[in-house]
Amino acid sequence: MTITIRLVGLATIVALGIQYSNLSAQPAAKKTAVTLPYQNAALTPQARAEDLLARMTLEEKIGQMTQIATTEINKVDNPKTKVDRFKPYLEKAKAEKLIKEHNIGSFLAAFAVSPQDWYTFSNELQKVNMANSRLGIPIIYGNDNVHGANYVAGATIFPQPVNLANTFNLQYAEAMGRITATEISDLGQPWNFAPILDIGRNPYWPRQYETFGEDTYWVGQLGTAYIKALQTAEAAKPYKIAATAKHFMGYSDPKSGWDRSPSVIGDQELREIFLPPFRQAVNAGVKTFMINSGEVNGVPIHASAKYLTGMLRNELGFDGVIVTDWADILQLIGQHHVAHNEKEATLMALKAGIDMSMTASSTTFCTVTKDLVKEGYLSESVIDKAVLRILRLKFDLGLFENPYPRNDRFARIGSKANKQEALEASRESIVLLKNDGILPIKTSPKNILVVGLQANSKRNNAGGWTINWNGGNEDQFPTSIPTLFAAVQAGFPNAKVDTSAVVVNGTGKLDPAKLAAADLVIMAVGEEPYAEGMGNIQDLNLLTDQQLLINEVQASGKPNVLVMWAGRPRLITSFLPKTNAFIHAGLPGEFGTTALVEILAGKVNPSGKLAITYPGEVGHITPYNARIHDRYSNLFAFGTGLSYTTFQYIDLRVSDSSVNRNGSIKVSVTVRNTGAREGKEASLLFVKDEVRTHSTPLLNSLRGVVKEVYKPGEAKTITFELKPERDFSYPDEVGGIHLEEGYFVIEIGGLKKRVSLRAPGNGLNQKDFKLKNYLQEDIGTN
Repeated sequence: MTITIRLVGLATIVALGIQYSNLSAQPAAKKTAVTLPYQNAALTPQARAEDLLARMTLEEKIGQMTQIATTEINKVDNPKTKVDRFKPYLEKAKAEKLIKEHNIGSFLAAFAVSPQDWYTFSNELQKVNMANSRLGIPIIYGNDNVHGANYVAGATIFPQPVNLANTFNLQYAEAMGRITATEISDLGQPWNFAPILDIGRNPYWPRQYETFGEDTYWVGQLGTAYIKALQTAEAAKPYKIAATAKHFMGYSDPKSGWDRSPSVIGDQELREIFLPPFRQAVNAGVKTFMINSGEVNGVPIHASAKYLTGMLRNELGFDGVIVTDWADILQLIGQHHVAHNEKEATLMALKAGIDMSMTASSTTFCTVTKDLVKEGYLSESVIDKAVLRILRLKFDLGLFENPYPRNDRFARIGSKANKQEALEASRESIVLLKNDGILPIKTSPKNILVVGLQANSKRNNAGGWTINWNGGNEDQFPTSIPTLFAAVQAGFPNAKVDTSAVVVNGTGKLDPAKLAAADLVIMAVGEEPYAEGMGNIQDLNLLTDQQLLINEVQASGKPNVLVMWAGRPRLITSFLPKTNAFIHAGLPGEFGTTALVEILAGKVNPSGKLAITYPGEVGHITPYNARIHDRYSNLFAFGTGLSYTTFQYIDLRVSDSSVNRNGSIKVSVTVRNTGAREGKEASLLFVKDEVRTHSTPLLNSLRGVVKEVYKPGEAKTITFELKPERDFSYPDEVGGIHLEEGYFVIEIGGLKKRVSLRAPGNGLNQKDFKLKNYLQEDIGTN
């Protein structure tokens, strides 16, 4: 009888499958290094993960499911970490203890240090891990590089995502993903917690600037471009970077507007507005998901099998790693009050579908999870499924072959070419919203006065998640980044540029003599950097001192330009009538002041358009495609943005006035630059369903974007293709897809065409159409 022996630990037999009956016949051989199946790079990540999983103890498995913050392994006596405990300076003994005692498989979150310091930290941490991991499983390190390599000193910092959305140019989402991957890949950060695919429909929410705006279609398009670029960046090789779709889902529209607070969103609206970008992320191959820290309709998402298993796993087909946000299993106790203790909360989260707990500062997750298994409350098969996904991610990223960082390519971090792309993104992200002709500044004023919050600040360019979580200090920004005051001086070398009243938290007052002497006043108002709950506010008004500053300037009668530097739109309605020009700069990144001055001076023609609705009042705020819409409560509509030239839309055509569900419609329109200078124009195509079973948004929904450069007098015909199953359909509350015959309005540049959708075989001669619902498979979106 021939017996095949498969004993874990009997290396030669396991690796080669040698048959027992032939062992005695084999000649003596020299001892060679043995390759176990999971160490064989020629096998698939799935096969390697399955083999490795079979060799692990329960404690080792649970350790892979645990993610610990850098604060727990840093040197507390290091002068650099005394100021900021999130600086990555490793205390090897602390890391060794965590890895030995708890088999920790992942670490996260450290703020900006030099590439060399990052290299040293990552290299030492991985060496400690590999020396103490019985099976040689590398750790995976995650960080929030959400708008460039924002936690690497000297790296390329892009505009925040909402500014990037203002460009209406997909090339910048691709550039941000590609350059982020390039600049973090060598530093031991293979897991990037981006992009944010929340829909930014509530300006009170302090994380609106992290989103790609308020439109579902555009968020999905930008997110897809970013994910693909980040995860396939050629320059990152031999490393790979995993993207994270976050925060699944409904996080961005809390009733109170405050971070991590409850949202109340109907199931149909949740599916139509908030779900599609996450579906597109899955289709784009995103490797990980992070979960909403709040709750939707009274259900904490971290404990919801309906959303995590039913919707994300089963409906969307995601089989990658699901990670919590910061300590959010514990929040099931203290914030949501749905669990009595950590054991109960952990059981709820793991059974719902969580794979990895971002415990941050605690290892009790390891203990309670083991107890749950040993006491029979949790099947070890649940653990196995989660760990299999985590191991597969590590194999897929090539961590077993390339676990260590490298230090021979630092010159490309923050390279001139990379920063040029960020500058170009900044230029197109700034939105001109009012101009009475004062801009561009045609003749240099003799005296320019720069006042306000941003006048002498660098940090306000980029906001939170820059250098550190809540925004870096002024002295942490490179000297190469100019303040607005310095940028105006450089941009207008023949003028006397002065500054007065840096208005922060109630301090500062204008110098009357400087105001009297000014030919032009640039008022830079808005917000100081914040992140998450640190940005919770009571209302959208500017702080009182800033309002007083604007009133004082405008009372003088001096020509003025008002510039908003903020992560969300703050109200300027009462000041607008006396404002000669208003610019929404938002958070345009490290080159924001440079880009703004180029626009003021006319070196750059503005082409940004709002990816959000700009509110006009404190309350009654509605996004552009809301179902109940108060048109008078909003100051500037979604898609608004002025240029120094003018564009005319003519000859809107559709290939057919009617179409069936399996057909398509070609849409074309001619755009002409009717002004005297070259400019870029983003053409936004909208579609509106006139009547449908579920109430329809009063305004149209975005379905296509084309941005082109036009020389003076030049005309171009741009085209779109609309497919009913993709562009005319919508989901109901249970995920059924409705494609209903009737009329749809296509709109672009103020021109409209009405087309009809018919069911196959049905004529359209009858006056009233019979509604037909197609409750079939989910066909997705663009």
